[in-house]
Amino acid sequence: MLAVLARLKKIKKCGLYAEIQKGLGKTVEVAPVKCKFCSRDISIARGKGEIKKHTTTSKHIKSISTIKSQPSVASIFGKKSKNIDEKAKEGVLRLAGFIAEHILPIRLMEHIPNLVKSICPDSEIAQAIK
Repeated sequence: MLAVLARLKKIKKCGLYAEIQKGLGKTVEVAPVKCKFCSRDISIARGKGEIKKHTTTSKHIKSISTIKSQPSVASIFGKKSKNIDEKAKEGVLRLAGFIAEHILPIRLMEHIPNLVKSICPDSEIAQAIK
């Protein structure tokens, strides 16, 4: 609906619209716009009142409520949440990668899980790291 209002403002701001009306002495046909929710053509020749009137029609309201209740593609194919064991394994791998990347002694891996558990006592993932 905002795109339609923007288009209407552009047409009216353009001095050409008024000049054409004056020059021809009659009203100029403005191409109808299509509502993206209910696919109905709306005439914007009489202004934004037509658009406001269209938004109160039963077909438009029904289309919008149908669209709102339909799940998005992202929510259907979204990532599945990992369980705590998988997250703990990922944490161990990240710790090992950190130690390897910064050329730290491997013996740190014996002490880091205990350190992480003591730092984050309320985290289930930290408690699951071994």
